[in-house]
Amino acid sequence: MKRISTLDTSTYCIPIFVLLFALLSGGCGGGGGGGSAPTPADSQSPTVTVNSSASEIQLDQTSTLTFTFSEAVTGFELADVSSPQGTLTDLTSNADNTVFSVVFTPNDGEVGEVTVQIAAGSYQSAAGNAGRALDSASIGLTVLSDCYQSVNVNTVGIAGVCDGLLIVSRQMLLDAVDTDDGSDKVITHNGIDYSFGDNSFNLFTGQI
Repeated sequence: MKRISTLDTSTYCIPIFVLLFALLSGGCGGGGGGGSAPTPADSQSPTVTVNSSASEIQLDQTSTLTFTFSEAVTGFELADVSSPQGTLTDLTSNADNTVFSVVFTPNDGEVGEVTVQIAAGSYQSAAGNAGRALDSASIGLTVLSDCYQSVNVNTVGIAGVCDGLLIVSRQMLLDAVDTDDGSDKVITHNGIDYSFGDNSFNLFTGQI
């Protein structure tokens, strides 16, 4: 019988240990040639929010509207956004195309809450996902008539007359005399009777 020398034993044993190590490494997640799982494709549609630099403006003033997107977008242009209450100009963006701004100018005689609209799909993410719509979104901006000045009518009572309108406090209106049919209240100021039926911006205005 042939006697296997120490050298012979090493010669036969090394391939076995190498094989065991390779099997154990592969079985413990050390690769095994499988690689990492593929990254799921981006299918999220980008969204946008809008805010105004001012909460109230007069008819002869402007406000900057800021559009903040949930991610970088492409294709967003001035024609993609509109407001029924005014015009939008001077579109600018940051370097990442995540924040855009425009200047809002009220329409002549258009007072009240300002809203904006953006059509769905008018902008896209870098992955090509169509952006979501913004439909008649309130942006926290109100256009005030020249008659609505920032005055404390709760203390002064009568704020003044503007374009035939008399601005008074809530308490004055509560104390006013009802008309015969009960539809309006009347306050006499400087010999002129004003009837009240409108409440706007927490100020009450009466028409001659």
